[in-house]
Amino acid sequence: MPAAPPSKTRGGFPPWSPRTIVILVPLHLLAFAALYLAVYHFTMHEVTDTYKKESGLLLTEALHNIRTAMSCSTLNTRMEEFSASHEVLGLSLYDAGGEPISPDAVPDPRLADFLASDSDREVSFESTGSGARLTAMARIRATGDCSPCHVPGTLLGAVLVTRDLTGAMNSTRHRIRAGLALLVGGWIVLAAAVNVGSRRLAAASVDALKVRVASRSGRRGLSGISPLGMDPISHELYLALESTLREQRERQASMEDCIERAERLASIGQLAAGLAHEIKNPLAGIQGALELLAEDCTNDEQVELYRRMLDELRRVNQTLHSLLHFARPTRPRRIEVGVKDLLEDIAGLVRPGLSRRDILVNLDTDERVTTFPLDQDQIRQAMVNLITNAADAIGDSGRIEILARPFPDGRGLILAVADDGHGVDETTQQAMFEPFFTTKLHGTGLGLAVARKIIEEHGGRIEVSSAPGEGTTVFLILPDPGALPPSGADPETEA
Repeated sequence: MPAAPPSKTRGGFPPWSPRTIVILVPLHLLAFAALYLAVYHFTMHEVTDTYKKESGLLLTEALHNIRTAMSCSTLNTRMEEFSASHEVLGLSLYDAGGEPISPDAVPDPRLADFLASDSDREVSFESTGSGARLTAMARIRATGDCSPCHVPGTLLGAVLVTRDLTGAMNSTRHRIRAGLALLVGGWIVLAAAVNVGSRRLAAASVDALKVRVASRSGRRGLSGISPLGMDPISHELYLALESTLREQRERQASMEDCIERAERLASIGQLAAGLAHEIKNPLAGIQGALELLAEDCTNDEQVELYRRMLDELRRVNQTLHSLLHFARPTRPRRIEVGVKDLLEDIAGLVRPGLSRRDILVNLDTDERVTTFPLDQDQIRQAMVNLITNAADAIGDSGRIEILARPFPDGRGLILAVADDGHGVDETTQQAMFEPFFTTKLHGTGLGLAVARKIIEEHGGRIEVSSAPGEGTTVFLILPDPGALPPSGADPETEA
C-alpha cells in the first residue's frame, strides 16, 4: 500500500519544513540553554551577594548585643533570643584562643584560620550537594564600655554566625526554572502561531495573485492589481513580476519594430536590386549611343551637351552599382594586405580631386600596423565613401586625416577618417548610416550605408565621434578574424 503523501496546508506549503526542524529548533534550544545558564549564574550571584551583605549587617547587630550582654548573666539567653528572632541556624561565641564559650558552640577549624589572619570580619558561602550555608565571623574587641575590666582594643574573642540558605536557594532555582519554562512555552506558542499565520497569509496572497493574474493577464498584464491583502513578501514579488513583465513587453515591442524594419529593408533591397538590374542594360545602351554621337558630332555646343549627359549617366551608373552592392553584398575575400600601402593607394586616389577644392589629405599609420587580413577592394570602397563624405562636410579648404592604429591587445585594426568640417548632431549620427538617408541636395544616401555593410561583413563595426562645429571622426573597428565566432556557411555556395 503506498504511503500517504505529506500533509500540506492551503497553497501547497508544508506545515513544518526540514529547515525549521533541522536548523531553527536546535538553534533556539541552544539559545535558551545559554540564556538559562546566564540568568541562573547572574541571579544566584546576586542572591548570594545580597545574603552576604545582610549577614554582615546581622553580624554587626549580633556584636552589639553580645557587648551589651557581656556584663550580665543573661548572655546565653540573649544569644538564643537573637538566633530565634533572626532565623539564624547558629550563633556561637568563642574566646580569644578560639575555644567555645557558648553552650552550643563547637571547635571550628575555620575560626582558628580566621583568628590567625589579620581580618576583623569574614563572610563566606558554602554549597554542598543540595545544601547551602553562609558563615559570618567577626572578632570581639574591647571598647570604651569595657574599660573597667579590659584595655580598649584588646581581643576578647570571636563570634560565628551560621545561616542555612538551602531553602532560599532552592526557591530561587525553582523560580528561575519556572520563568524559563514559561518563556519557552510562550515562544513555542508564538512561533507556532506566527508560522501558521504567515503560511496562511502567504497562501492567501498567492491564491489572490493567481486569480488576479488569470483575470487580467489577457487584457493589461498585472497593471491595476491592488496589493491590499498581500503579505510584504508577496507584495514585493508582485512588484518585481510587474516590472519584469513591463520590461519584457518593451523588449518584445522593440524586437517587433526591428523585425518589421528588417523585413521592410529586405523588401526594398529586393525591389531595388531588381530595378537596378533592369535599368543597367538599357542605361549601358544609352551611354554607348551617346558616346558614338559625341564622336561623330562637330558642333562644339552639342559635344558639350553630350559630355554632360554622359557624366550624369556615369553618376546614375555609380548609384546603381552602390545599390546593387548594398542589396546583394558579397562575402569579403580576406588576404594579408599591407595596411600602409593600401591607405597610401587610397590617399593617392582621392588627393587629385580634393586638392582642387583646397582640401589637404594626411596619412598617419602607426609603426606597429603592418599587415592585416582584409578584402582590399571592399575596404578601399568603404574608405573612399567615408573620405568623400568627409570632403562634402568640409566644403572647400579643410583637412582630412586618415589614421591606422592596432588594438591595445594587438588582435585587431582600427582605421579612422577625421575631418575638420561642421560636424553633426547626435540625431544625425544615429541615422547617417541608414540607407537612403542624406543631408545633401544631390546625395543618394547609400555611400555610408554601403561602408557600414562592408565593415559588418568583416565582423567589425563603425563608431562616430562628432559635435556641431568640432568636426567628425569615423572609426572602423576591425577585429582579428581569429577572434571572431565561426560564421555560417556562405549561402551562395549552398546547394
